[in-house]
Amino acid sequence: MRFVRCQSVQFTPAYHEQVEFPGRAVRFEAKIIFVGKTSYIYETKMFDRDTDKELANRRIQVVSINKETRRPKPLPDWAIEQYSHLTSLPRPAVVQPFDLSDVKPAFVYPVTVPPSDIDLNMHTNQSQYVRYCFNCAAAGAKRGAYSIISGDLLDYDLRSVDLLYQKESQEGDTLRIESWEDIREPDTIKFQVKKGDDNILQCKMSFHIPSVPDIEKAKL
Repeated sequence: MRFVRCQSVQFTPAYHEQVEFPGRAVRFEAKIIFVGKTSYIYETKMFDRDTDKELANRRIQVVSINKETRRPKPLPDWAIEQYSHLTSLPRPAVVQPFDLSDVKPAFVYPVTVPPSDIDLNMHTNQSQYVRYCFNCAAAGAKRGAYSIISGDLLDYDLRSVDLLYQKESQEGDTLRIESWEDIREPDTIKFQVKKGDDNILQCKMSFHIPSVPDIEKAKL
């Protein structure tokens, strides 16, 4: 059994240009870049096949899990042997928890986990939390909860998404998606997903926020 501990996705301006003009070919490169005792880090890159420009990059940390205890366990010997050349490398930076001591949520969005969001590990699939947080941000932007984004969330280009998985949730659980802005990161919305008093996930979304000259130029 394997659980995702965290993942980070970066989008370049070229990615958003590609989205605006669909139909161009892309290629992917994927490889394991680090192997530890209980986890490994996997990197995927997307390129424009014609220009070879990098469009997006994702790093994901996957942890080997004991099915009974649902706690980390050592990777199998064959994996350590096969990827021994990656075990002595410096560990790449991974997503770390952010401080919640002075947080005052600007917008809260409730979610009840439906059966369709459950995966083979009998918990909410890691990809669903991205959707929950996007829906929270979209609803909050429409209600004027944030200063950096407002109206239609699709009007803003995403620069990066970081996710840190803290605990599990299951079908029927009621989740509370808390969101706020951080003055130390003025282009960013942060999220804390909670189930009762338990912290389930932290997410950080950063946007390409246009400057005033960019906005005026776009009007021409």
